[in-house]
Amino acid sequence: MLHFERWKIWSIVGVCLFGLISAMPNFYSDSVVRNWPSYLNFVPHNKINLGLDLRGGSYLLLEANIDKLKQNWLDSLIEETRKRLREAKIGYTGLGKTTEGVRFRVAKPEDAASALAVATKLRKPVGSVLLGGTGAPDLNVTTEDGGSAILLTPTPEALNDRIGNGMATAQEIVRKRIDALGTTEPSIQRQGASRMVVQVPGFDDPKKLMDVIGKTAVLSFHALDESKSVEEAKASGVPPGDRIYSADPVTLQRNPLQPKEYLLKSVPEVEGADLVNAGSEFGQPTTMFVKSSRKFVGALQSHRDQSVLRARGDVVADGLQH
Repeated sequence: MLHFERWKIWSIVGVCLFGLISAMPNFYSDSVVRNWPSYLNFVPHNKINLGLDLRGGSYLLLEANIDKLKQNWLDSLIEETRKRLREAKIGYTGLGKTTEGVRFRVAKPEDAASALAVATKLRKPVGSVLLGGTGAPDLNVTTEDGGSAILLTPTPEALNDRIGNGMATAQEIVRKRIDALGTTEPSIQRQGASRMVVQVPGFDDPKKLMDVIGKTAVLSFHALDESKSVEEAKASGVPPGDRIYSADPVTLQRNPLQPKEYLLKSVPEVEGADLVNAGSEFGQPTTMFVKSSRKFVGALQSHRDQSVLRARGDVVADGLQH
C-alpha cells in the first residue's frame, strides 16, 4: 500500500484549491465578479482569455496600399525637387511623375551639371546603420538625352524599407486603437510584406472594428508661411508651394483661442517616413525617433525665428482622422 507523507498530501490539496480559486471567475459573469463582496478580494478577478476559435469574435485581413505609398513618395519628391531647383536658381521644364520615378528637363544646357548635383543631394540613406540598415541611397539618379533630362528612381530596397516601417507603425497603431475599445488582448500578426491579420476574441462587431482601425493617420512637419495671413491668402490667392490646412477639432476644443486654419508650406520639412518610431503615454510628451537627425535639426534651425513648425496630423488635420 502506497504511503504519502502528510506534508505532500497537504501540498497537493493546496495546489488543487489554488487552481480552483483561480478558476472561479470563469464560472461567473463579469457583473457578478465585479460585485463580489470584500472578503473575496483575495480571489483573482481575471478570466482566461479564450481564443477566437473558442470564444468567437472578429477576424480581419488588412493589406497596405503599396501603390499609394509609392505615389505619395513621388509627389513629395516632386515638391522637394522643385524647391531645391528654385533655391539653386536652375530653370527646368516637364517636372513630373513617370512610370519609374520623377523626371525633369534642364532649361539651359550649361545648368545640367548643377541640376545633377541638386538631384544627387536629394538622395537619403536607406534605414539607419545603427538600426541594421544598409545606408545605401534611396534613389537612383540617371541622365537622359545627353544630360539635359534627369530621372530620379526609387530603389526597390528603399521601397521595401518604407513598406516595412509603415507596416510596423501600422501594427502598433492598430494595437493601440483596439486596446482603447477595452476588449481582450488582440492578436495582430504580419503576413508577408504588406498584409496584417487581426483577431479580436469576444468582439462581435467587425464593422465597428473596421471603423476604428480604418481611420487615417499621417504625421508630417510643415513650415508655417508668415508672409501673409490665411485671410489674405484666401483674398489674393494662396502663394505657390503653400496650402491652407484646418486645425484639428480635438485641439481646438482644448485650446479655442488658437487659429482655426494655418497657411503652411506644401512640402514637409520632415515626413512620417523619416521617423523610426513615435509614441506617447497619457499626459506625457510625444517621443519621436528620427532616422536622419541632421534633417530634423536642420528643419528646426532654419525655422527657429518663426513662431512655430507645425505637425500635420496632430495640430493640423486637413480632414484626416487619427
